[in-house]
Amino acid sequence: MWKRIHQTGVRSVMGVPGDFNLNFLDYIYEIQGDSDGQAGLTWIGNSNELNAAYAADGYARAREGDGTPGCIVTTHGVGELSALNGIAGASCESSAVIHVVGQTGRAMQEDHMMIHHSIGLRPDHQLYNKVSSHIRHTAAELWDPQKAPAEIDRVIHECIISRQPVCIYFPIDLTDAKVDPNPLNTPIDLEPPTDTTNQAAAISAIVSALEAAKNPAILVDHQAKVFAPSPARRLVAHLRIPTYAAPMGKGCVDEDDPNYVGIYNSHTSFEGVREGYEAADLVLALGWWPSNLNTLFFSRGPPPEKRIDLMSDSAVVKCAQYENVYIAQLISRLIESIEPSKIAHPSRPKVGGVPDDVPAPPPPLDPEQITQAWVWPRLGKALFRKNDQILADVGTATSGIQDVTFPRGSNLFCQYYWGSIGFTCPAALGAEVARKDMGRIGRTVLVIGDGSLMLTLQEVGNMVAKGLGILIVIINNGGYTIERAIHGPEMSYNDIPSTSYSHLLPLFGVDVETAKQRYRRASTKSELDEAMGWVEDMTPSLAKTQHTAEKQLPLVLEVVMGKMDLPWRLREALRFRKERGA
Repeated sequence: MWKRIHQTGVRSVMGVPGDFNLNFLDYIYEIQGDSDGQAGLTWIGNSNELNAAYAADGYARAREGDGTPGCIVTTHGVGELSALNGIAGASCESSAVIHVVGQTGRAMQEDHMMIHHSIGLRPDHQLYNKVSSHIRHTAAELWDPQKAPAEIDRVIHECIISRQPVCIYFPIDLTDAKVDPNPLNTPIDLEPPTDTTNQAAAISAIVSALEAAKNPAILVDHQAKVFAPSPARRLVAHLRIPTYAAPMGKGCVDEDDPNYVGIYNSHTSFEGVREGYEAADLVLALGWWPSNLNTLFFSRGPPPEKRIDLMSDSAVVKCAQYENVYIAQLISRLIESIEPSKIAHPSRPKVGGVPDDVPAPPPPLDPEQITQAWVWPRLGKALFRKNDQILADVGTATSGIQDVTFPRGSNLFCQYYWGSIGFTCPAALGAEVARKDMGRIGRTVLVIGDGSLMLTLQEVGNMVAKGLGILIVIINNGGYTIERAIHGPEMSYNDIPSTSYSHLLPLFGVDVETAKQRYRRASTKSELDEAMGWVEDMTPSLAKTQHTAEKQLPLVLEVVMGKMDLPWRLREALRFRKERGA
């Protein structure tokens, strides 16, 4: 199993040890590197199973370009159930994760023995397997050793093709069972089962529609980012027509591309972006994803007859459906089939700032107070760099980050659909591990609210232990600001315990003097400007980040803001929701 998982490109395994997985965890350490410089497998222990699932998801997102999955190991019952929220998030947002569950032995299961972590007098040891069946994509329920290799190959294939989580249920007594190793000599077939007739028909229909359009545009959305980021970028460069991104598509295409216009989300779009998008007579939607927040409560157009929707495994061209055509392959064939000179090239709309009809928040009493309106453009210009992988947690961060123009090569990871607060702290660990595994230039930057961090801050300890120099930006606005804005602004259920973030690194073993050098708190604009310079001095240059094996420590920047201050997009979205009754 571990050799096959290693062959997919996985180099690090997340998880928590337990007495029903310990035996086969030993074999992770036997997967060594080879003479070609390929690394072996490394165990990345996590603070709890939920964090491990989040970290495996982050690992997979950071490797979306090559389809390599994340991997997590848990133990029977208590471990697998603790991970389930993270597995559900991976399912919801199309993240390829292999979840290996160490189970009780086969005899224990057959005899319904009352083994710890089980329920009842005659426990069904497959109960938790049945619980997760509604969330995962598929599972390999290993039992017969001779059939196990084929089952492992099957679920790995499904995981990578579907970008969905799968489970491998591994009874502990199978650990040392002998199997035929010859299948390892044949790579797993990762080609999707394309209907070539439908693919050819879809391409013909798409080309005809684009050539007939007078004012075409591209919308880059979630499934393009997951399944086809590189083909999507090539298509944008090939067609040279105005290109927009949905919130969940942000970071898929370079935002300094001359064809890129901005983030479109109906009424919460910059001046000129909404007008330009809505004037298009045909939208080529790469990875159409119509969830509520990604479409401003389902207000995004245009209607289907003015749209070409390319999804993970199907396409809809002006209401005509084409099944079993896969987005990465379809886009690549489309690039070969369409001649850019035969389509219209409308001029790129002129983009402004916040629309004039959006009411401005009242100015702060203290002009030095850091506000949402001031901070996000500032962070974008002073903090982010080329090739950064940026994680923004649910709340003000996911809304504010939409105002930031990313440097070339940067990407954004957040749970815009599943929306489990605290996800990004462990996911940042997973993403940084993946970056180092790939030897990729860049940094990992985590932007997270104080409320979200409270749920998963234990994983900062593993960042310290593993020498991961992640930049952590904590938005300290005194609790759950997004929930205050929705309901109960002064209610105690939206409060969190006061936390001294200057003690965060020492809590996990960093000596006090070193921790002081790696922490800054900014409660005024002047202090934040000074802290930006400190970040520049403390983080390595892009040239130095090529040395990805070098161990570092996290940097922590705490930014203090008002507890009822909202980014304009969030403020407008809540107003729109109230008006629509959504």
